Amino acid sequence: MEVLEFFQDIRNPILTASARLFSYAASEIIVIAVVCTLIWCIDKKLGYRIVFGFYFSAICVWTIKIICRVPRPWVRSKKIKPVKAALSDATGYSFPSGHTQSASAFYGTIAYIVKKNYIKIILIAIIMGVAWSRMYLGVHTPLDVSMGFLISIVVVYAFNDWLDRGLFYKFKLEALLFALLFISMCLTAFGVICVKTNYIDVPNATDFFKMVGISYGLSIGWYLDKKYLDFRTDNKGVSEKMIILGVGIILLLIIKSGIKKAFGETLLIDTIRYFVVMIVATYIYPLIFENIHNKYLKKNTDMIKS
Repeated sequence: MEVLEFFQDIRNPILTASARLFSYAASEIIVIAVVCTLIWCIDKKLGYRIVFGFYFSAICVWTIKIICRVPRPWVRSKKIKPVKAALSDATGYSFPSGHTQSASAFYGTIAYIVKKNYIKIILIAIIMGVAWSRMYLGVHTPLDVSMGFLISIVVVYAFNDWLDRGLFYKFKLEALLFALLFISMCLTAFGVICVKTNYIDVPNATDFFKMVGISYGLSIGWYLDKKYLDFRTDNKGVSEKMIILGVGIILLLIIKSGIKKAFGETLLIDTIRYFVVMIVATYIYPLIFENIHNKYLKKNTDMIKS
């Protein structure tokens, strides 16, 4: 806790603003926006590479969170006074750090792929900045952020190495879907047992069940796109991609907040909410836009022929 007390003593408006900015770089909205931009507009393979690396590291981190049940720093020590503005996204247990996991998986995957060293350095700096920000804001300990970083980097490297060696697609598509759904069902069973036995309470289980919803939505949406749609980014113009991105992001935000406002927040509703967001992002929305694109293309072709 001495490190957190040190940061607490040197807090000032500039450092606090910087810390909040770094934390925002690992926020849900940033990850959604960038991944959707990649999947819908730029490079679908890269988008899914990031998503799955993020997903597998999140499984590890959130499962460890539930098993260890480490309280937040201010619960463990009355000397720690977190920045109040940071409390809204400091949910669930403390160990390991979810924000550090997000940053390490997200920016770490990009750093793994890019060739230019200066870009790698920038991405690594962002990851380190996020880790620092969580300690500065008083919401995580050095052990929390170091383990969040370590777990994510190991998982991301292993997954990307697996992809690069062509091992992932040696399996049939249906076998991969079965494996992903099996993981999702195991996560569901684990979470339900932990809540029903009062091993964890509902507030600390909320983020875990959001991840369960993401797990089902990502697994099914990825499979449906791969099997039946194969949404392409290389056959659409810049203006069309801007429409895809703008409308799509707004749609996802409406779904995400709309279900919450309509049905409230329970573990089941949160699971369904994130499932719907993921399956819309990965399959339903691309399917709708692909049909619109094909009809528009056919109409223009018919006009040229006539």
